[in-house]
Amino acid sequence: MSYVTVTKEELMRAAEKVLERVADLVVEKNLQYGDAWQDLDIFTPLMRIREKLIRVETLNKEPAIVAVEGADKELPDIAGYCLLGILKFEANALEKESKIPLSPEQKIIMITNSILNENKD
Repeated sequence: MSYVTVTKEELMRAAEKVLERVADLVVEKNLQYGDAWQDLDIFTPLMRIREKLIRVETLNKEPAIVAVEGADKELPDIAGYCLLGILKFEANALEKESKIPLSPEQKIIMITNSILNENKD
C-alpha cells in the first residue's frame, strides 16, 4: 500500500475547512438546544462522544439505515463534542487560575482570547 505524505500546511488548510463546518454545526445546535453544556462537567461531552461512537458502530452494522443516517453525519458531531470538551478543559483551567467563579460567557471570552493570543509571542 502506498501512502501520500501530507505537509503541515496542507493539513492545516484541510483542518480549517473541516473545523469551519464543525463550528457551524455547534452554533446551529446551540441555537436549537441552548448552550447548557457550559454548565455541565467535563464528562458530559465525553459521554456524548461515547454515545456517538456507539451509534457509528451500530450504523456500520445496519446497512439499511446507513443510507439515511451514516457515520458521515455523526463524525462532525463527535468533532463538535471534542471541541466543546477542549473548551471546557480550558475554561476549568482559567477559572482555577483566576481563583474566582466565572460565568459561562466570561469563560468563553477568556478561552477565545487566550487561544487567539497564544501564538503572538
